[in-house]
Amino acid sequence: MTSDKNESLPKIYLVSRVSSPDPLGEYSYAVLEMTLDYALYLLKLMGVAGVFSGEGECFYRVFYFHAGPEYYGTWDENVDGKGMSDDLLAELDESIDQGDWVVMPEAYIPPTNPGHTEAETIGVDKSSVVFKANPKHCDTELEGFILTRTLLADVANRLMKLHAKEEANRIDRTPRQRVIQLDESAKSGT
Repeated sequence: MTSDKNESLPKIYLVSRVSSPDPLGEYSYAVLEMTLDYALYLLKLMGVAGVFSGEGECFYRVFYFHAGPEYYGTWDENVDGKGMSDDLLAELDESIDQGDWVVMPEAYIPPTNPGHTEAETIGVDKSSVVFKANPKHCDTELEGFILTRTLLADVANRLMKLHAKEEANRIDRTPRQRVIQLDESAKSGT
């Protein structure tokens, strides 16, 4: 998951089934915590990869060591009674099992106790990223499904709206603004 220093930033979780076989049953789902900064970082990496892909036909994808999602045996450990109907849960389950990254509702809380992984990498090309990792002490490689530029841009837009909404609420609650409003009413004689 991302490790933002500012935990108050809005977050959106994405969930994907892991595309490779899971020998231990502990790594079937990838859960990615997305903040605006992280979404923009991934989009920037895609832009850099786009520059390289324009330089020749041999470029496919570049890999970096990078801790991205966390891996779990289930994605829905903490969803009971969390504002998600059974119909919504069934719809999410079906979408996740089809192999796409699914943007989770705001009420989503990721599972606890992720599987231990090592050699985590991110593969980047001009239009997508893919996350890979190895379960600790295993030679199996876990690979999440491709996260496209289109979905990532949509998530970034959602996060910008959430951030703007939170910032507007924060400004409305600041005492300084209230003092200024009181001072202006005092000047007008009301």
